[in-house]
Amino acid sequence: RIQSLEISRDSLPCSLIMVRNHAGKSEVIGHAKIMEAQGVDKACYIESVFIREDLRGKGYGKKIMLEAEKYSSGKGFKQMFLNTLDKQDFYSHLGYKLSHPVLTLGANAHRIPQAMVRKDC
Repeated sequence: RIQSLEISRDSLPCSLIMVRNHAGKSEVIGHAKIMEAQGVDKACYIESVFIREDLRGKGYGKKIMLEAEKYSSGKGFKQMFLNTLDKQDFYSHLGYKLSHPVLTLGANAHRIPQAMVRKDC
């Protein structure tokens, strides 16, 4: 996740960072990364959703997801995808449903050529 933060920018992919002021200090408590989903019109992929372990179950996860959705909608996305192994209940409470897999390329998406040709040997 630190690597994601180091290459973060305003264009996609980008990272949203949740910071709170506690005891006079600012501290990072959460993170979500948003990137374009490939092959699905107006869709994004949200990954690396994380809330500091000692603060889980206090509404911060819901808050960062709502911000990620708001940001994504503001960028014109109509669908949001994510992958989870153990938090299906959490995401279903936010309106997420089981879906087909999507492809993401992150910062390398611009490297894909607009047209490819092939020859069978």
